[in-house]
Amino acid sequence: EIEMATEKEAHKAEENKHALEDMNEALSNSEQFNEKNQNTLLIALAAVIVVVGGILLYNNKVVLPKEQKAAEMIFVGEQYFAADSLDKALYGDDVDYEIVANQGWYIAQTVIDGVTTNYTQADDVVTLTVSFTAIDTNHEVSVLFDQFMYNITGTVGANGTVNGETTINATLPYGSNYGMTITPADNYQVADVVVDGASVGAVNFYEFINITADHIVNVTFEATMYTLTATSNTEGCTITPATTTVQAGSDVNYTLTVANGYHLENVIANGQEVAVTNNAFTISNVQSDYTIFANFA
Repeated sequence: EIEMATEKEAHKAEENKHALEDMNEALSNSEQFNEKNQNTLLIALAAVIVVVGGILLYNNKVVLPKEQKAAEMIFVGEQYFAADSLDKALYGDDVDYEIVANQGWYIAQTVIDGVTTNYTQADDVVTLTVSFTAIDTNHEVSVLFDQFMYNITGTVGANGTVNGETTINATLPYGSNYGMTITPADNYQVADVVVDGASVGAVNFYEFINITADHIVNVTFEATMYTLTATSNTEGCTITPATTTVQAGSDVNYTLTVANGYHLENVIANGQEVAVTNNAFTISNVQSDYTIFANFA
């Protein structure tokens, strides 16, 4: 009996040994397979991760937003339908767009779904409403604006200029300022400046501030005139002409008449003695009024 038990134990030990050897061989074959196919396994694992990530990304970025948008549109349609607005429920809302030009500008052109409408400054279109009813398609609106422009025109009379020119013709944008320097020719002066039918006086400079309309200006010039008055201290001794008015720049010739028993002492013109030859003298290039006095003795 003892011998039989020993044989059985030996046989079982041999079986365990073979089983362990088979297991080791299987593990060795598995390790060899893993080492040999490591890259292939990693690629396969990465592919699985990419596919799963793509599915999640598509659902979050595409499917879910579309579902949300569809739900929103359905909700709006339900609202319109609940308000007994079948057209709006089926086709969409009515929209009004208010186009407003900035101050000093006007709407020059609109293009609405390819239809062009042009406006001029005279149309004075500064606001415009574009309406779309029961929107069921895309619409395109484009707008062009232009600035209001104003004309300063007028006439410049002979013997002078305005800003160096003999005409007035300027075009300026809304809100501009425009100054005019008025220059008479030599020996002339400004007679009058008339702006929009009203005289502003004989000014040498005029400025429009913050222009918001057209204006008409008329400028005239006139000769500058001076008066010369001549007297003497003795009755019977005269100076001719006694009083005269001449244009600036003129020469005035004088003649003295000396009564018997008298002689000329001197002639004073505006405080300065003048030269007298053969009882005659000349005031040349008159540029002011004169007071002339002849002294006889």
